[in-house]
Amino acid sequence: MKRLPLLLLALLSLTQTVLTAQILDPVRWKTRVEQSPQKPGEAVLVAEATLDPGWHLYSQFVAPDGPVPTT
Repeated sequence: MKRLPLLLLALLSLTQTVLTAQILDPVRWKTRVEQSPQKPGEAVLVAEATLDPGWHLYSQFVAPDGPVPTT
């Protein structure tokens, strides 16, 4: 019975570690729609991403020679 409080404390500390690991939000998105001057009735969706230092965006399609950061 003396091990039960220690076991519960260990499980609680592991749960806290897992829950706080999911808070990262390194990308902030801004989107806007611009009307196409060349083609009436059509629009262009512009998406801009601002990333925290040390983070990169990659294409969902990977070339055979490996991923390249999106520019």
